[in-house]
Amino acid sequence: MSEQDPKTRVYDFASETEVCDVARDKKFDPVKQITGYILSGDATFIPRDRNARDTLKKLDRNEILEELVEAYLQKEGKI
Repeated sequence: MSEQDPKTRVYDFASETEVCDVARDKKFDPVKQITGYILSGDATFIPRDRNARDTLKKLDRNEILEELVEAYLQKEGKI
């Protein structure tokens, strides 16, 4: 079985675990929580609900950051 490419894994994670919804349910700002995790590597920024934390830890933080930067640059018409 072939390994899923990183971009697909990041998008699957975001849709399957609904990280933003989980953070909001806990009255957290999802942008700050995800940013805190990416910068520090501390998974406690992400709530455990709906397995969001465990799923997130399966992804490489660099892959997440690369996808976010790419999406931003595409939106701005830079790439």
